[in-house]
Amino acid sequence: MKKFFLKYSVIIVLIIIVILGYFSGISIPDLLVNLGTLNFWQTIIIITWFLVIASLSITGKKLILYYLGYNVGYKNVTLIHFASISAHYSTPAKIGYPITVYLLKKLENIPLPISTATIVIELAVTVFIVSMVGLIGSLLYFTNHLKSLWQGLIILLLVILVTTYIFYTLYRKSKKFKIFFEDIKKALNLLSLKNIITYFIVQIVVQIAIAIHIVMITHFLESEISLWHAMISFSAAFFIGAVSMVPMGIGTRDISMVFYLSSFGVPSQIAIVVTVIQRVVTTGLGYLVGLISSGIIGVKSIYSKK
Repeated sequence: MKKFFLKYSVIIVLIIIVILGYFSGISIPDLLVNLGTLNFWQTIIIITWFLVIASLSITGKKLILYYLGYNVGYKNVTLIHFASISAHYSTPAKIGYPITVYLLKKLENIPLPISTATIVIELAVTVFIVSMVGLIGSLLYFTNHLKSLWQGLIILLLVILVTTYIFYTLYRKSKKFKIFFEDIKKALNLLSLKNIITYFIVQIVVQIAIAIHIVMITHFLESEISLWHAMISFSAAFFIGAVSMVPMGIGTRDISMVFYLSSFGVPSQIAIVVTVIQRVVTTGLGYLVGLISSGIIGVKSIYSKK
């Protein structure tokens, strides 16, 4: 299943690149020429900055767990972070979240309500930031495309309503779920306003770091985009990919990213290459590091049983 989905993802991305190139009047050789302009040290910097972004995200996870009363070491948080990414990228469903809950219980003996509360906070804050940045940026610069934006918001609201209804039904009819839900509420109540604001700031820094990554790649390809425009491009593309319900936002996020970058003055061929590089680094490298992390956790589990 993992290999099938990974192959499927790679094929889809390649098809999207060809389609984008065709409609932009750009040939594949031209794209490869632009891609080939990166030198060794620029590639190292791009990969290193990806690891910086990952470190910031890991710090955010560790911070929330600390606020909830669990001082988890960086090593285990890092292993769990990348193992969940690998699970996300190797299956069509967001199985990385239950994997995170399972591993926090297995490695750190953290109760399920606490680990679930951690994921709820991370998702809520991240989605809020990217949706607000994407919405504000689109309202400021893309008034001609507001129809598509409102359609996305309507889809998101429908998803929230359906999810809320499902949870409400389970809350009423399942005693176990009701107890579990109440435990999550108790966990969330452990957080003070100061804790939430601090975590919110950390997540904003993460989004800025991602925007810097885009600016960096664009600059290496001999084009320019401002930090604010890069942040709008990523946030809007991430939001559109999320509401599309397509696994990993494959296609929808990439096409949206190219559209926003091109609209902010980045040449189409550069915008496509930037999107490809960002996708390969974040998805491909994240998946590989995740496989290594999963292997380490597996070896560690066998060793602990012995």
